[in-house]
Amino acid sequence: MRNRGILIIVLLSFSVCLFFFIGNYWVSCKSKTTKIKLKTNSFRYLSDLIVLSGGDTAFIMDSGSSCSFIFRCECKKKPVGVARVKDSNGRVKLLGFYFFKHIGLHFIDIHNMFAPYYDTACEIDSSIIGTLGMDVISGSNWHFCFKDSTVEQYALNTPYPVPKKNLLLVYSKEKSPLTTLNIDGLLCHGLLIDIGCNIDLSLEENVLKKLSAQNFKADSGNGITRSTFSEKAVRNYMFDSININNNFYKKMEISERKFGPSLIGLSFFRRFDHMFWDSGRKRVYLWNDEE
Repeated sequence: MRNRGILIIVLLSFSVCLFFFIGNYWVSCKSKTTKIKLKTNSFRYLSDLIVLSGGDTAFIMDSGSSCSFIFRCECKKKPVGVARVKDSNGRVKLLGFYFFKHIGLHFIDIHNMFAPYYDTACEIDSSIIGTLGMDVISGSNWHFCFKDSTVEQYALNTPYPVPKKNLLLVYSKEKSPLTTLNIDGLLCHGLLIDIGCNIDLSLEENVLKKLSAQNFKADSGNGITRSTFSEKAVRNYMFDSININNNFYKKMEISERKFGPSLIGLSFFRRFDHMFWDSGRKRVYLWNDEE
Protein backbone atom coordinates (compact mmCIF):
# COMPACT_ATOMS: atom_id res chain seq x y z
CA MET A 1 0.00 0.00 0.00
CA ARG A 2 2.82 2.36 0.83
CA ASN A 3 4.44 1.85 -2.56
CA ARG A 4 1.46 3.20 -4.42
CA GLY A 5 1.39 6.22 -2.12
CA ILE A 6 -1.88 7.86 -1.19
CA LEU A 7 -4.34 9.03 -3.77
CA ILE A 8 -6.80 11.54 -2.44
CA ILE A 9 -9.74 12.47 -4.63
CA VAL A 10 -9.07 15.43 -6.87
CA LEU A 11 -11.63 17.33 -4.87
CA LEU A 12 -9.75 16.93 -1.60
CA SER A 13 -8.80 20.60 -1.72
CA PHE A 14 -12.50 21.43 -1.75
CA SER A 15 -13.34 18.78 0.85
CA VAL A 16 -11.07 20.52 3.30
CA CYS A 17 -11.68 24.10 2.37
CA LEU A 18 -15.44 24.39 2.28
CA PHE A 19 -15.51 25.30 5.93
CA PHE A 20 -14.38 28.67 4.55
CA PHE A 21 -17.23 28.73 2.00
CA ILE A 22 -18.68 32.15 1.12
CA GLY A 23 -21.62 32.71 -1.20
CA ASN A 24 -23.66 35.91 -1.22
CA TYR A 25 -26.75 34.18 -2.56
CA TRP A 26 -26.41 31.22 -0.21
CA VAL A 27 -27.67 33.15 2.82
CA SER A 28 -30.97 34.12 1.19
CA CYS A 29 -31.60 30.75 -0.51
CA LYS A 30 -30.34 28.13 1.93
CA SER A 31 -33.90 27.48 3.10
CA LYS A 32 -34.44 25.69 -0.24
CA THR A 33 -33.09 22.31 0.80
CA THR A 34 -31.35 20.19 -1.82
CA LYS A 35 -33.33 16.99 -2.33
CA ILE A 36 -32.30 13.87 -4.19
CA LYS A 37 -33.89 10.55 -5.05
CA LEU A 38 -31.80 7.55 -6.02
CA LYS A 39 -33.05 5.47 -8.94
CA THR A 40 -30.59 2.66 -8.28
CA ASN A 41 -29.31 0.92 -5.15
CA SER A 42 -25.89 0.09 -6.51
CA PHE A 43 -22.65 2.02 -6.60
CA ARG A 44 -19.21 1.37 -7.99
CA TYR A 45 -15.67 2.27 -7.03
CA LEU A 46 -13.38 4.61 -8.95
CA SER A 47 -9.95 5.12 -7.39
CA ASP A 48 -11.46 3.41 -4.34
CA LEU A 49 -14.14 6.10 -3.98
CA ILE A 50 -17.94 5.68 -3.87
CA VAL A 51 -19.45 6.64 -7.21
CA LEU A 52 -23.14 6.76 -8.14
CA SER A 53 -23.42 6.32 -11.88
CA GLY A 54 -25.56 5.55 -14.88
CA GLY A 55 -24.60 5.61 -18.56
CA ASP A 56 -21.72 8.02 -19.11
CA THR A 57 -22.37 10.24 -16.06
CA ALA A 58 -21.49 9.82 -12.38
CA PHE A 59 -21.26 11.64 -9.04
CA ILE A 60 -18.74 11.03 -6.26
CA MET A 61 -20.17 10.97 -2.72
CA ASP A 62 -18.03 13.25 -0.57
CA SER A 63 -18.90 13.84 3.09
CA GLY A 64 -15.67 15.82 3.44
CA SER A 65 -17.24 18.68 1.49
CA SER A 66 -19.88 20.91 3.07
CA CYS A 67 -21.58 21.38 -0.30
CA SER A 68 -21.75 19.71 -3.70
CA PHE A 69 -19.80 20.60 -6.86
CA ILE A 70 -20.69 20.51 -10.54
CA PHE A 71 -17.87 19.85 -13.03
CA ARG A 72 -19.80 19.57 -16.26
CA CYS A 73 -23.12 21.08 -17.32
CA GLU A 74 -24.51 21.80 -20.78
CA CYS A 75 -27.06 24.33 -19.57
CA LYS A 76 -26.35 28.05 -19.97
CA LYS A 77 -26.67 29.72 -16.60
CA LYS A 78 -25.46 32.85 -14.91
CA PRO A 79 -23.83 32.56 -11.48
CA VAL A 80 -25.89 33.74 -8.51
CA GLY A 81 -22.86 34.26 -6.32
CA VAL A 82 -19.22 33.44 -5.74
CA ALA A 83 -17.72 30.49 -3.87
CA ARG A 84 -14.40 31.18 -2.15
CA VAL A 85 -12.42 27.99 -1.61
CA LYS A 86 -8.91 27.08 -0.54
CA ASP A 87 -6.86 24.33 -2.11
CA SER A 88 -4.70 21.87 -0.17
CA ASN A 89 -1.83 24.40 -0.15
CA GLY A 90 -4.00 27.16 1.28
CA ARG A 91 -4.36 29.09 -2.00
CA VAL A 92 -7.70 30.81 -2.52
CA LYS A 93 -9.82 30.00 -5.59
CA LEU A 94 -12.97 31.87 -6.64
CA LEU A 95 -15.65 29.85 -8.45
CA GLY A 96 -19.05 30.81 -9.81
CA PHE A 97 -21.94 29.71 -7.59
CA TYR A 98 -25.03 28.35 -9.39
CA PHE A 99 -28.57 27.24 -8.64
CA PHE A 100 -29.78 24.08 -10.38
CA LYS A 101 -33.55 23.67 -10.10
CA HIS A 102 -33.51 20.08 -11.37
CA ILE A 103 -30.87 17.64 -12.57
CA GLY A 104 -32.45 14.47 -13.88
CA LEU A 105 -30.24 11.52 -14.77
CA HIS A 106 -30.72 7.79 -15.30
CA PHE A 107 -29.67 6.99 -11.75
CA ILE A 108 -30.61 10.08 -9.72
CA ASP A 109 -32.96 13.06 -9.49
CA ILE A 110 -31.62 16.24 -7.85
CA HIS A 111 -33.77 19.25 -6.94
CA ASN A 112 -32.80 22.71 -5.66
CA MET A 113 -29.05 22.31 -5.73
CA PHE A 114 -26.76 25.26 -5.01
CA ALA A 115 -23.26 24.37 -6.15
CA PRO A 116 -19.98 25.95 -7.22
CA TYR A 117 -19.31 25.16 -10.88
CA TYR A 118 -15.77 24.10 -11.67
CA ASP A 119 -15.49 23.86 -15.46
CA THR A 120 -13.07 20.98 -15.85
CA ALA A 121 -12.89 17.29 -16.61
CA CYS A 122 -12.46 15.22 -13.46
CA GLU A 123 -8.97 13.71 -13.40
CA ILE A 124 -10.26 10.48 -11.86
CA ASP A 125 -12.63 9.67 -14.73
CA SER A 126 -14.28 11.68 -17.50
CA SER A 127 -17.72 10.34 -16.50
CA ILE A 128 -17.61 12.25 -13.19
CA ILE A 129 -19.76 15.36 -13.53
CA GLY A 130 -19.76 16.42 -9.89
CA THR A 131 -19.74 15.54 -6.21
CA LEU A 132 -22.52 15.13 -3.68
CA GLY A 133 -21.46 16.84 -0.46
CA MET A 134 -22.96 17.20 2.98
CA ASP A 135 -25.71 19.53 1.71
CA VAL A 136 -27.10 16.38 0.05
CA ILE A 137 -25.92 13.66 2.42
CA SER A 138 -27.31 15.44 5.50
CA GLY A 139 -30.82 15.39 4.04
CA SER A 140 -31.21 11.60 4.32
CA ASN A 141 -30.10 8.52 6.21
CA TRP A 142 -27.89 6.09 4.29
CA HIS A 143 -26.95 2.44 4.52
CA PHE A 144 -23.84 1.37 2.61
CA CYS A 145 -23.03 -2.31 2.16
CA PHE A 146 -19.40 -2.28 1.06
CA LYS A 147 -19.10 -5.96 0.26
CA ASP A 148 -22.11 -5.84 -2.10
CA SER A 149 -21.53 -2.26 -3.37
CA THR A 150 -25.09 -1.21 -2.56
CA VAL A 151 -26.55 1.94 -1.01
CA GLU A 152 -30.01 2.53 0.44
CA GLN A 153 -31.50 5.97 1.05
CA TYR A 154 -33.92 6.55 3.94
CA ALA A 155 -35.87 9.50 5.27
CA LEU A 156 -34.33 11.38 8.18
CA ASN A 157 -34.81 9.72 11.59
CA THR A 158 -35.64 6.38 9.96
CA PRO A 159 -34.15 3.73 12.28
CA TYR A 160 -31.95 0.89 11.06
CA PRO A 161 -31.30 -2.45 12.83
CA VAL A 162 -27.69 -1.75 13.76
CA PRO A 163 -26.16 -4.64 15.75
CA LYS A 164 -24.88 -4.01 19.26
CA LYS A 165 -21.32 -4.74 18.21
CA ASN A 166 -20.39 -1.68 16.15
CA LEU A 167 -17.98 1.23 15.94
CA LEU A 168 -19.84 4.48 16.59
CA LEU A 169 -18.72 7.91 15.32
CA VAL A 170 -20.61 10.94 16.64
CA TYR A 171 -20.55 14.48 15.24
CA SER A 172 -22.42 17.68 16.10
CA LYS A 173 -22.41 19.97 13.03
CA GLU A 174 -24.82 19.09 10.24
CA LYS A 175 -22.54 20.06 7.34
CA SER A 176 -19.19 19.43 9.06
CA PRO A 177 -19.01 15.87 10.41
CA LEU A 178 -16.12 16.18 12.87
CA THR A 179 -15.63 13.38 15.37
CA THR A 180 -13.26 12.27 18.15
CA LEU A 181 -11.17 9.09 18.18
CA ASN A 182 -9.06 7.45 20.84
CA ILE A 183 -5.97 6.29 18.92
CA ASP A 184 -3.50 4.25 20.94
CA GLY A 185 -4.51 6.18 24.06
CA LEU A 186 -4.28 9.62 22.40
CA LEU A 187 -7.59 11.51 22.26
CA CYS A 188 -7.79 13.07 18.78
CA HIS A 189 -10.51 15.69 18.32
CA GLY A 190 -11.88 17.26 15.16
CA LEU A 191 -11.39 14.38 12.69
CA LEU A 192 -13.40 14.84 9.52
CA ILE A 193 -15.53 11.80 8.58
CA ASP A 194 -14.70 11.80 4.89
CA ILE A 195 -16.02 9.13 2.50
CA GLY A 196 -14.64 11.25 -0.36
CA CYS A 197 -11.04 10.41 0.54
CA ASN A 198 -9.54 6.97 -0.04
CA ILE A 199 -7.15 6.76 2.91
CA ASP A 200 -7.35 5.27 6.41
CA LEU A 201 -6.39 8.27 8.51
CA SER A 202 -4.67 11.60 8.14
CA LEU A 203 -3.28 13.20 11.30
CA GLU A 204 -1.17 16.18 12.28
CA GLU A 205 2.60 15.75 12.43
CA ASN A 206 2.84 16.10 16.23
CA VAL A 207 0.19 13.40 16.75
CA LEU A 208 1.92 11.04 14.32
CA LYS A 209 5.24 11.51 16.07
CA LYS A 210 3.67 10.59 19.41
CA LEU A 211 2.00 7.54 17.92
CA SER A 212 5.15 6.33 16.15
CA ALA A 213 7.23 6.89 19.27
CA GLN A 214 5.03 4.63 21.39
CA ASN A 215 4.29 2.09 18.65
CA PHE A 216 7.52 0.21 17.98
CA LYS A 217 6.12 -1.52 14.91
CA ALA A 218 5.53 1.73 13.06
CA ASP A 219 7.39 2.32 9.80
CA SER A 220 7.43 5.50 7.75
CA GLY A 221 7.90 6.44 4.11
CA ASN A 222 6.98 8.97 1.45
CA GLY A 223 3.78 9.17 -0.59
CA ILE A 224 1.94 11.57 -2.88
CA THR A 225 -1.22 13.54 -2.15
CA ARG A 226 -3.07 14.78 -5.25
CA SER A 227 -5.79 17.41 -5.34
CA THR A 228 -7.44 19.55 -7.99
CA PHE A 229 -4.82 22.30 -7.90
CA SER A 230 -1.75 20.66 -6.44
CA GLU A 231 0.36 17.58 -5.96
CA LYS A 232 2.76 17.28 -3.07
CA ALA A 233 4.81 14.72 -1.18
CA VAL A 234 3.56 13.63 2.24
CA ARG A 235 4.96 11.50 5.01
CA ASN A 236 3.16 8.18 5.57
CA TYR A 237 3.33 5.94 8.61
CA MET A 238 2.49 2.24 8.39
CA PHE A 239 1.37 0.55 11.60
CA ASP A 240 1.24 -3.25 11.82
CA SER A 241 -1.47 -2.84 14.46
CA ILE A 242 -3.13 0.17 16.06
CA ASN A 243 -5.85 0.61 18.68
CA ILE A 244 -8.79 2.85 17.73
CA ASN A 245 -11.63 3.24 20.24
CA ASN A 246 -10.55 0.03 22.00
CA ASN A 247 -10.47 -2.06 18.81
CA PHE A 248 -7.28 -3.22 17.08
CA TYR A 249 -6.81 -2.79 13.32
CA LYS A 250 -3.98 -4.30 11.28
CA LYS A 251 -1.90 -2.71 8.52
CA MET A 252 -3.04 0.86 9.12
CA GLU A 253 -1.48 3.55 6.91
CA ILE A 254 -1.70 7.08 8.30
CA SER A 255 -0.61 10.14 6.36
CA GLU A 256 0.74 13.39 7.71
CA ARG A 257 -1.71 16.28 7.51
CA LYS A 258 -0.42 19.71 6.48
CA PHE A 259 -3.59 21.78 5.95
CA GLY A 260 -7.19 21.56 7.12
CA PRO A 261 -8.64 19.13 9.65
CA SER A 262 -7.34 15.65 10.28
CA LEU A 263 -9.61 13.00 8.82
CA ILE A 264 -10.77 9.41 8.79
CA GLY A 265 -11.35 8.16 5.26
CA LEU A 266 -13.08 5.56 3.14
CA SER A 267 -10.26 3.01 3.27
CA PHE A 268 -10.90 2.71 7.00
CA PHE A 269 -14.68 2.42 6.55
CA ARG A 270 -14.20 -0.35 3.99
CA ARG A 271 -12.60 -2.48 6.68
CA PHE A 272 -16.24 -3.07 7.67
CA ASP A 273 -19.11 -4.72 5.79
CA HIS A 274 -21.66 -2.02 6.59
CA MET A 275 -21.96 1.68 7.36
CA PHE A 276 -25.19 3.37 8.45
CA TRP A 277 -25.03 7.17 8.23
CA ASP A 278 -27.74 8.49 10.55
CA SER A 279 -27.95 12.14 9.50
CA GLY A 280 -30.93 12.78 11.78
CA ARG A 281 -29.02 11.82 14.92
CA LYS A 282 -25.60 12.81 13.52
CA ARG A 283 -24.12 9.37 14.02
CA VAL A 284 -22.21 6.93 11.84
CA TYR A 285 -22.26 3.21 12.65
CA LEU A 286 -19.78 0.67 11.26
CA TRP A 287 -20.03 -3.10 11.68
CA ASN A 288 -19.24 -6.48 10.16
CA ASP A 289 -21.56 -9.36 9.50
CA GLU A 290 -21.39 -12.15 12.04
CA GLU A 291 -19.17 -14.96 10.85
